[in-house]
Amino acid sequence: MLLKIGELASRTGITVRTLHHYDKIGLLHPSARSAAAYRLYNRNDVAQLHRIQALRGLDLSLAEIAELLQGEGAGLQELIDQQVRGLEKQMSQTRELHSRLQSLSELLRSQDQPNLDYWLTTLSLMSSFGKYFSKADLAILKQRKQSTQGNVELMMEPVIAALRSLMDQGIASTDPRAVALSVRWHKVMNVAMAEDPRLFVKIEEMTRNELAVQALTGVDGGMLDYLTHATAEQRYQIYRKYLSQAELENFRSLFFEDARSYIALFAEIRQQMELGNTVETVAVQDLLARWSKLSLRAWGDQASTLVKVRKAHENEAALSLGPGLSPELLAYVQRGLQYRDQIASNNKKPDASDQPEQGTHHE
Repeated sequence: MLLKIGELASRTGITVRTLHHYDKIGLLHPSARSAAAYRLYNRNDVAQLHRIQALRGLDLSLAEIAELLQGEGAGLQELIDQQVRGLEKQMSQTRELHSRLQSLSELLRSQDQPNLDYWLTTLSLMSSFGKYFSKADLAILKQRKQSTQGNVELMMEPVIAALRSLMDQGIASTDPRAVALSVRWHKVMNVAMAEDPRLFVKIEEMTRNELAVQALTGVDGGMLDYLTHATAEQRYQIYRKYLSQAELENFRSLFFEDARSYIALFAEIRQQMELGNTVETVAVQDLLARWSKLSLRAWGDQASTLVKVRKAHENEAALSLGPGLSPELLAYVQRGLQYRDQIASNNKKPDASDQPEQGTHHE
């Protein structure tokens, strides 16, 4: 049985123009021609056409289909895998767009008459969050926002405004007003970030790098540095009750220099905690070695001073107020340091076999 091109088009629902195109590009040639040069298609041609349409249903290009048909299906698995990956990416982008539009809608509803600048800044801000935070991170932040009923922003706005006012007036970060604001700042941030130092690391990096974030929040790198200095002063005033002036000599400057290293270290330790690793784990002990190195640097490499500092932390809850330094993390670190001290102490004890025997002389 031979079918003319019009008949084949009618039976398959494919246009004559499409069949002409398939013939032109070599994808489907008719097996015969009539005396009048009409294209004639046999059973095999019809079967080939069905294969083509089946592959078109996978959204493959005509070139990919031709390659597959010539290779008798070779490479089909990889092409399908590519299609799956492409669809997964599209679905992910669609979900992200849906989430972004929902968030944008919520933000815009909070404004009486949002102008174009607000729209654009908000969109840029949302893009920035996507660059720095994973979906899991964003879920945590959203949950925290919902649990506080949006009060975090309301609590933070006057703090930011007051900090900016002090900075504009040239008020030193050691001023009691700045110190008090730094305490309020950390309390609010701990609520917003679920006391997770990993989120603090990301929010600081985003704030320092993204102009849209700075424009919308009013916080920039200069304010973050001002807060770090004010936080150093808050701790300095507490440590004065435990340490001499000589022991405190370099604390302020070194606190500022090492603050970001500490936060990054907190984040790595938090990760070990969530993995369920005990303080005896090699990875944890390596982190605590860095902790000890930073701590000794802060206190002039004086172990005796560090003992006093640990005592201060046991007695002063205000010293735990910081970016992600939760009571749980601090307790975990203290257990790890105690284990570290114990190991060091055991290594110093002489072995019984090394003791001189009764009546012998060792030089």
